[in-house]
Amino acid sequence: MTIETIDIDLFLGIAKLHPNVIAQIFGYLPKCLLPHLLYFPPIREIAASVILSDVEITEDVERHMWFDGFRSCQCLRFNIKLDNLKQGIAQWNIYPHTFHMEHVEQFERVLDTLPKLITAASSINGTFYGKEGLDSKAMLNFFLDSNIMFDSIELLKFEDTLTLPSIARNVALHRTALDSYTIYGMKKLDIKIIPDDDDDEGTQIFTFPASLEDLQIKTRLLTGVILPPTLRRLCLVTHSKQIEISSEGMPILEYLSLELPCIDVLNNNQIIAPNLKTLHLKKCLSMRGYNGLKKFQHLKHLTIDSSVYPFYLFDQNSLLELESFEYIGNDLQNSQYFLKSLLIFPPNLKHLSIKSAGLGDLDSSTLVLTPPLTRLVLLNVSFKTGYCHLDENLQYIHIITSDLTFHSSFRIPPRAEVLDLAAKNIVTG
Repeated sequence: MTIETIDIDLFLGIAKLHPNVIAQIFGYLPKCLLPHLLYFPPIREIAASVILSDVEITEDVERHMWFDGFRSCQCLRFNIKLDNLKQGIAQWNIYPHTFHMEHVEQFERVLDTLPKLITAASSINGTFYGKEGLDSKAMLNFFLDSNIMFDSIELLKFEDTLTLPSIARNVALHRTALDSYTIYGMKKLDIKIIPDDDDDEGTQIFTFPASLEDLQIKTRLLTGVILPPTLRRLCLVTHSKQIEISSEGMPILEYLSLELPCIDVLNNNQIIAPNLKTLHLKKCLSMRGYNGLKKFQHLKHLTIDSSVYPFYLFDQNSLLELESFEYIGNDLQNSQYFLKSLLIFPPNLKHLSIKSAGLGDLDSSTLVLTPPLTRLVLLNVSFKTGYCHLDENLQYIHIITSDLTFHSSFRIPPRAEVLDLAAKNIVTG
């Protein structure tokens, strides 16, 4: 949000609204703007409440200034020094609901000088760096002995393998390994390990607790994973040529994202998710056929990025609940099929997006659009022959191509709200 100046009349007018509405409005403002609102007596208490509700406790505070309209302010929360936070709490008698800190020393200072900050907060979040020379075992024991339960904890670049006790619901690991990932009560786990060529992280088989709902693994090498049935969201990114995926089934998994250039795990029933709603495939170059996707009969959103085009996936009997399909990439290997094959889609599709710079030429008549379609995006798709037909139900149309031919009877769809056509040649005839 860009605010060029502090408009006194605007904020005095806002002061007449209900306090809950004012707080919601302030929640959308740039964080670095909020201190300026403390100078408006009618709204200063609400401003103080919003400021103190979610804070980042840090020793390095630099405010974005008003003279650039706060356009550079991307702060996710209000940055504040611990001493200033103490003053704010003393003045307004408001303790943060959520706070974030880095470094063990900060937590030690809080426990020594402001212990109520820990007990009053509903969400405690910490980020710690192994490069600081921390004694990792002593650090984790400190948190365990202090009875601090993190909403999220992020551990970065710890050289030694850690034993993480049950002190966090959400865990993020960056170039940090654990001796066990079966952590009681953990809901979300994000693992980012990019080992060197001579490292052996890829030999490990990952197992997880039955409480886990959200799992993301990004690593160059991955040998195997044992997936719990409690997962709702799963993301796997690896260059391994073979992965053993073990699961009795994931009946509540709704979101699946795969970036697996060297293997195909969907056509061999390694992933069983009967209620999957969203599937994102990227750089799945070894996946030549997509018949394995047809088992996801409740799928609503499908994105295929930098992979081969899914010829013959769609028909009148498969993926009947699919509402959106997006293809991004250049299927140069199969470019000849685009001119002679019918591009059909599920009967209930509402959003269609094909973005490419090298799919090959299309015959407009082979593009079979479904009547429920309301949003159509075709970028850098070449129409070699045939008339371009736009169905009456389309509301958003964005087409970039070299040549576009409409029939002489062509009319803009009556429900169209956005019509954006860009072509070197647009012809009617």
